[in-house]
Amino acid sequence: MYTKCMSKSLSILPGIIKEAVSQNAADIILSEGCFPVLKVGSSLKKLNDFGELSDDAIHGVVSDILPSAKLKTLEDDRQVDLAYAQGDARFRVNVFYQRGHLTVVMRYVKNKILSLEELGLPSLLKELVENDNGLILMVGPTGSGKSTSLAAMIDHINGNFEKHIITIEDPIEYVYDNKQSVIEQREVGVDAVSFSSALRSALREAPDVILLGEMRDLESVSTAVTVAETGHLVLSTIHANSAPGTIDRIIDIFPPEQKEQIRIQLADILVAVLNQRLIPRADGVGMTVALEVMIANSAVKNAVRTGNTAQLPTIMQTGAADGMVLLDDILIKAAKHGEITKESALAYANDRDEVRKGLSAV
Repeated sequence: MYTKCMSKSLSILPGIIKEAVSQNAADIILSEGCFPVLKVGSSLKKLNDFGELSDDAIHGVVSDILPSAKLKTLEDDRQVDLAYAQGDARFRVNVFYQRGHLTVVMRYVKNKILSLEELGLPSLLKELVENDNGLILMVGPTGSGKSTSLAAMIDHINGNFEKHIITIEDPIEYVYDNKQSVIEQREVGVDAVSFSSALRSALREAPDVILLGEMRDLESVSTAVTVAETGHLVLSTIHANSAPGTIDRIIDIFPPEQKEQIRIQLADILVAVLNQRLIPRADGVGMTVALEVMIANSAVKNAVRTGNTAQLPTIMQTGAADGMVLLDDILIKAAKHGEITKESALAYANDRDEVRKGLSAV
């Protein structure tokens, strides 16, 4: 059983957080028998001054940050997600067991919501979120900045339009101040039982825009599609490796007898799929964003509706006028301009052979 124990964590955790903030770290990793580790850019940095962490120290950190309501979840599920704040610094935290020991990973969430311009994202994203209805999906691996980009998109609506916005998150990451819009944020496990139940309830809460932190399963995907069909703008994430591959990822969630119907529904409601990566800069200073964009124009909608998703990369290559671009083409261009290395371009590529060919002249 988890026991709340006394430890020197009360002095350890603030110091570690101070180091993380000063070094602009993406993550803090606290694991038994290891020095505290910061992930800065693509590098791991040990904080030797804090010493190797004991089980007692980790338990103490968990005692400091874990609300009592989350203790049962940790024991039942052997893992738990939560948000934690120290001063102006906010963190998305996952506590989990590995080999019987507690481990803590804290993702640093900047207190300030950066604008799309500050993030280096295309102005096209403003046009996308100015739609009154439909589905916008942000995909990419963990740590690729999806939540940050979605927060900037929501805050653009917030600052420019009178909308009722509901977010459904696990946990709540960015906290919004109401500007022209009214924003209500619901945390799964605190304010709602599940993504799906909160999403169904949202239909009775007069929303204009819904941010769904993640489409995790058949029920949440199906409900999100239904909500978008009923005249709401839905922004969400789903695990996929590419913008075109996102469509197959969604279709594959459904049983065979429902696949044709979901293709038709998805073709009708899809606004765009955005696939984001954060890639180390060639000069070693920070990361650069690469955003693959698939806009649901008539050709994309037809390919989705008819199940010809293999055509989507070609459609995207010929859809530059609509703002579409493939991730691999972004990587080739960035390597040619010296923004990233050839090695990084290949490491992040969807089709390494094609990227290798494109880089042959670099």
